[in-house]
Amino acid sequence: MASPWTLIKCWSVFLNLMLLTTLCSFWYSEMYITNIKRSIPEDENPQRLDSPPDSLESKMYPDLHKCVSRPAKPSYQQHGDYWVLASYIPASVSFPCDKFVTYTTHGEFTYLDNLQPLASRWQGPVSVAVYAPGDDFHTTLTTITHLRHCGPSTIHKYVTFHIFFDASHTPKTIPTSVEALNRTADCEASPLPSANATTYRHQHGLLYPVNIARNIARLAAHTYFVLPSDIELYPSLHFHHDFFQMLRLPDASTSTQPRVFVLPIFEVKENASVPESKVELQRLLKAEEAVPFHKHVCPQCHNIPKFREWVKADVTPGLSVFHIGKRKPPHHRWEPIYVATNREPLYEERLSWEGQSDKMTQMYIMCVQDYELHILDNAFLVHKPGIKRASRNPARQKIVKKQNHVIRSKITNEYKAIFGVRKGCSV
Repeated sequence: MASPWTLIKCWSVFLNLMLLTTLCSFWYSEMYITNIKRSIPEDENPQRLDSPPDSLESKMYPDLHKCVSRPAKPSYQQHGDYWVLASYIPASVSFPCDKFVTYTTHGEFTYLDNLQPLASRWQGPVSVAVYAPGDDFHTTLTTITHLRHCGPSTIHKYVTFHIFFDASHTPKTIPTSVEALNRTADCEASPLPSANATTYRHQHGLLYPVNIARNIARLAAHTYFVLPSDIELYPSLHFHHDFFQMLRLPDASTSTQPRVFVLPIFEVKENASVPESKVELQRLLKAEEAVPFHKHVCPQCHNIPKFREWVKADVTPGLSVFHIGKRKPPHHRWEPIYVATNREPLYEERLSWEGQSDKMTQMYIMCVQDYELHILDNAFLVHKPGIKRASRNPARQKIVKKQNHVIRSKITNEYKAIFGVRKGCSV
């Protein structure tokens, strides 16, 4: 039997060997990690390596892949004289911020039926601000619940609802976001309200705060790019893939001026199907079943430069920039709808939908800042079927006259003082 001293020496040798092995392993691991780090330059973003150095993305949006993707989380916010229940009913799917464009829009519960065709065609995140003062709140909640449970799964997956109302018209009770999400619907007993339903807003003579709604929906988007649009405008198909592929192409402009990407807008007859591609749209235009948006209401508001050439141009796969326009004469009344980032000017919140000209002030800022309006060749929006006609509404004309006076006598002077002036730019 070995002596205690021998056992102690053997145990000491064993411990030394174990310590040496651990140190060697640690040293090898550190050297391995260090060599890996050295093989990747510290200032190089692997995502950006996929984008050609001469591409539109590299030139204008080098921070695209640095955006942070995150799910929508409910929060309550004050917005001037309004309360906003932001992300009150969030979509069930989250999207990478650098791979999708958020369609941001707005409405009342009587317009929410448009979300079914809109979300189905968009196939991506939709941020909608719903104006719901007083008793309209609970009808709005019932309508949203019906759409999420009784409509196509696209609403449940893609659409995030933000509800807002005047502080002076706060609903008597407001369920928590969790309670609202857990509501169920009897799909046979609770159909969607009709477009002509009586609303609390109309009963109390409240104007529709269109630009507050636009800003709420846009600022709540979690993607790098947004498409601020109206809820009755339905997009053409396959936009996300084609748009991000276009960003990998060389820039159509030689300048570094800020730019947005314009989608031409159309109307179709009430009995016509909404076209999904430019080929279908061309056929409807040729058959006079489709017309440019607001052709009979405000033709100068949506008359894009090179319109005839755009319509006749051969259809090619994907997206590219067909023409670069500016909001200057003869297009100084142009109110385009476009893809942009949240760095672009917000909408003037003192203007109502009833007073009209609600996007003109924003376009003045963009004109003064010399924005380029890049008109896309193969993407467009189509209004819910039914071609609009001009009509006289004496009550509304009084609101229009009052709002125009505010724009001319007050807002225009403010904008010129803050943003400056540029030849050809007008509100």
